[in-house]
Amino acid sequence: EDATFGDTARENVVEELWGTMVTVPDDPPKVRDLAADRQGVGDLVAAMRMTDIIAPPTSCLSPISAELVEAGLRKEFDAEFYSAATRDAEVTAGDPFVVEAGIAYGGDIEAEGQANLLRYANRVPLVYKRGGCAITQVIQDIGWRNYNLDQPGGRGVPNGPVVIMVHVASTNVPFTSESKDAVASVPEIEDEIELAVREAARDLKSYLKKQRSMRKRQQKQNVLADIMPRMATKVAEVTGRPEPNYDDALARIMNNVLVERAVEEGEVELVVQNHTDAGETVELTDIVDAEPSGVSDGASVVEMDGEWFVRWEVTVPAGEEATLSYTTDADASFDLSVSGVEDAKLTVNQ
Repeated sequence: EDATFGDTARENVVEELWGTMVTVPDDPPKVRDLAADRQGVGDLVAAMRMTDIIAPPTSCLSPISAELVEAGLRKEFDAEFYSAATRDAEVTAGDPFVVEAGIAYGGDIEAEGQANLLRYANRVPLVYKRGGCAITQVIQDIGWRNYNLDQPGGRGVPNGPVVIMVHVASTNVPFTSESKDAVASVPEIEDEIELAVREAARDLKSYLKKQRSMRKRQQKQNVLADIMPRMATKVAEVTGRPEPNYDDALARIMNNVLVERAVEEGEVELVVQNHTDAGETVELTDIVDAEPSGVSDGASVVEMDGEWFVRWEVTVPAGEEATLSYTTDADASFDLSVSGVEDAKLTVNQ
């Protein structure tokens, strides 16, 4: 590695290489020359597939970015779900382009009628000629039922509280006319629009699936919460014994996270039991009107307007429990807030 070449050695190496090298005499073949050569065409296609082609430069483009697309949707629409995606740069007719998509769902978005479709080209909104735009045509051809959205007839813009935003950034956006109101139908651009929208829609599908599961879980929990007191009363009547305590039973039956508070002469104890099949991170904030002391490890205490906020963030593995405690005045009052776990998977006894 440390060897050096003198002028004589360098000259000898160059002469040796030059004497070995030969010039290819044939010119590159024309396409018409391969028209009848099936084997040659196959070799050419195989070689093209094996060749790594450098990605087009994107410094000449001005994409919004997925983060800012989502931020813009959050600013303009008070929704319950947001998702955005930015595709890698592609090329059509020698011009690089980038496609971005974003989706907002639920919240205060109008639930009646078709989804609100927002079209942009190089950050400029496209207001007119919606029906003749490639963006609209791609949205209509996607099977939105697969993403848990209503789509009458299986084709067209989906219905429901949805906002779909698509942005095409390119050095030469192919418009349908000089008015630049609609993007022309170019297969490469249409493919990227579909992939970007589907990427954002997959996140929406997962969210809606989880929400539907939580609703079913909540309905089942409401039925049990209505039945169990009656069962406890009947059992007590039949056996002649006091009514059994069923507070913890609901959490165990539903595989919920159970949070219980016990207070005895100023000694406060919070017990978090995880009956789910996965670890859960629970955030607990106990608001007390008397100064706490002896707070268990990992808690933060903040005083505000004569109230103390005792906050923990604890991770409880599946099937285990965690105990949190502190001391305060015996006649203090409390208000417990629990977050980090869906309401349908949470049972709080305080």
